[in-house]
Amino acid sequence: MCMICTKKDDWLINQDSTLWICTLSDGTLVYQDDERPNIDPPQAWFRLKHYIENSDLSIVRMELNFRSHTEIVGDNAEAFFFAKGILGSLSTNSLTHQYVAGTVIDGKLTTTTWRVPELLSSYENEERKIKNVDPRCLIWN
Repeated sequence: MCMICTKKDDWLINQDSTLWICTLSDGTLVYQDDERPNIDPPQAWFRLKHYIENSDLSIVRMELNFRSHTEIVGDNAEAFFFAKGILGSLSTNSLTHQYVAGTVIDGKLTTTTWRVPELLSSYENEERKIKNVDPRCLIWN
């Protein structure tokens, strides 16, 4: 089975970055640990997707966390969505890193975009067509 991070270990604590946390149907907390050394694939979301697809478990809650700031993405959805993004500006040569996260409820995918690491929301309650998103970004329950 694919390795998922279920404890805030020293490696994770030392990252001091924004991360998603998912609560599984058995109460297990799963933490985003992208780029952990010697783990394949490096994207924790893809590993969680594989884990869920090969178990009887589902995601019951997803939240985003940066230090003491927490944003709830959703609870008890048909599916959960996560992607990273980068917004660039040619005039200032700056990059803004983003997390896009959301849920599928009643067949509708709704996302919010957050600037990270601060977790400042920008595009809230944006409806997306499921057929137009990368299927690797959706974890179905």
